[in-house]
Amino acid sequence: MSTGRDVEIVIPILYYCEKVLGLSTFSGSGVDGRYWLNKINPKLLLVPNSVGDNNYIKAVKYAAKRNIPVLSLTSEGDFDEKKIHEMVWGINKDKIMYEDLTLQWSERSRKLTFKYYPELTDKIGVSGGVGFDRYKIYKFMSRDKFIKKYKKDYKKIICIAGWGFDQLFGDLFEMDKESILKIYGEEQIKNFKEDRLLVNKILKKLIQNNKDILFILKYHPGMYKIKKNTEFVDLYKYNNIIEIQHEENIADCICGSDFLIAYESTSAMEAWLLDKQTFLINPTITNFPRSDISKGSPIFKKYEECQKAIDNFYTVGKIPWFEEKDEIRKEIIKNIIEWDDGKNHIRVGKIIKEFLEKTRNRKIKKTNLINYLKHYIIHIIFEKTRFITKYSFISKIPIKKLRVLKYCHEIYYHNRFEALKIKYYLYLDIFYDKRHIN
Repeated sequence: MSTGRDVEIVIPILYYCEKVLGLSTFSGSGVDGRYWLNKINPKLLLVPNSVGDNNYIKAVKYAAKRNIPVLSLTSEGDFDEKKIHEMVWGINKDKIMYEDLTLQWSERSRKLTFKYYPELTDKIGVSGGVGFDRYKIYKFMSRDKFIKKYKKDYKKIICIAGWGFDQLFGDLFEMDKESILKIYGEEQIKNFKEDRLLVNKILKKLIQNNKDILFILKYHPGMYKIKKNTEFVDLYKYNNIIEIQHEENIADCICGSDFLIAYESTSAMEAWLLDKQTFLINPTITNFPRSDISKGSPIFKKYEECQKAIDNFYTVGKIPWFEEKDEIRKEIIKNIIEWDDGKNHIRVGKIIKEFLEKTRNRKIKKTNLINYLKHYIIHIIFEKTRFITKYSFISKIPIKKLRVLKYCHEIYYHNRFEALKIKYYLYLDIFYDKRHIN
């Protein structure tokens, strides 16, 4: 089951801190983060991001108020100049950087931030894309394990990564209408809705006409149960498909397949890092606001082009025009994650070491009794409600906060985080031994 990118980002850094720096670490949920800050009084608060989640923002503000040193990573670091304000501040309505230091993925993103916010010069560093280290360190599910797990028997497997079309409909659209319209505009949203139907028709035809191929339909991680508003609508009825939402992470889906198809997906870069080829399906338009990652894949508009690409791959092992974009892909990877050597978490670890030395004499302020009791009560409620959220029906209730609560309980109270640490630490041991890192 996918555990989410924030967990993936933090674990290798914890390994470095514990094994190399000899530090004691504690990992907890942002939901009751302020309680743990009161209880532990840490020398450092490390968060996966400080702009994308209200719980993280509250914890960072609280830590700063108490003079606890704060270091923030970046969960989504592929900065786009057209969305620079949203990328820098996210849902931080104060537009104040409370943390001591934020680490962005690349020098390109850092320079772009300084262009619009020169006052943040001393607040931002570069770590590389830590979440991408896993592609050089961990082993993912093999094709044999994948088809055995899902009781399928296919020699050809294609992964199709879903896009967030469902965010353009109904309540999901209304919740984030202002920012979506600001980025895309009404005309572009209309085009997206047309493209959704056209992509669906192409995928339907590919699935129907290639019964010897298993298609993994990997829904966008933000998709919430309303499959009719995705490009995968009605594809469930075919025998040669597997639907995956949170049951597997995207890396396992990519590793279990021969190559990746998408309408638009940053997972294309993840496929490249795993030595997999990619192509995109864009039936009408290609010049909408999107990541530069799209420039690294061939783009096809029609079913015939897609079918030809599939046939070509299974005949000679190549998607047409993919090889020709090799230098473009190298530049994209450099611009987005800076380094793809698996050592970005080590760069963060070295920054943490310097950071702790710099702030070691900082006096942490005590909290008052009212604040302590308030956050203790939140912690107790969070802890006790785990007995309710363990039931599967909670996932079907369309309340975002309940979904977040269930996820946090699964990670921190049902031992998934610790289990993942044990699993990943074994891979990290091998990675460090091979490179003589100590």
